[in-house]
Amino acid sequence: MVNVWKNSALTAIAVLLCAGVLMAQDAAPAARQGGGQRAGGEGQRGGGGRGGANLFPPFSNLQILPRDIGQQQLLQIMLGYESALGVTCEHCHVDFGRGNPMNDFASEAKAPKKTARVMMTMLRDINQKLSADLGKAPADLTSVQCGTCHRGKAIPEYVAPPPPVQPGGPQGGGGRGAQ
Repeated sequence: MVNVWKNSALTAIAVLLCAGVLMAQDAAPAARQGGGQRAGGEGQRGGGGRGGANLFPPFSNLQILPRDIGQQQLLQIMLGYESALGVTCEHCHVDFGRGNPMNDFASEAKAPKKTARVMMTMLRDINQKLSADLGKAPADLTSVQCGTCHRGKAIPEYVAPPPPVQPGGPQGGGGRGAQ
């Protein structure tokens, strides 16, 4: 039980650290450049332009998630991925720590980022197909999520189900031969 608490505490700390990194990332340069505009004119990050409320530079490489997503919504999604996979920001992103000028969350340098996009698309497709084929609204279904398979591990492990109980066997307890 202590190990479970210790792992949960470490995950929570990692999530909080990543959240801090994301919130502090380029906050000062963004403010100097006028409400979240990058020098390259890449546009506003989701939720930007509201009186300096946007602490992030513009999102410049969103390919699956909506390009106009708000920073709080994106942060919550990313924290969910971290929790479901038991990883931190640097698993998918070029992240050297809070405020480091070498941080590049838009970079394609890490293979897990590409894998994450494939998996996000797969989940979206599965959930849409379930809804359509069963004729139920998405809200009426239990959706497939990252944690469905990953269960806190970056690489999901296959866990074989227990063998079926045999009638009359030691665990059957009620088969024909049991008295």
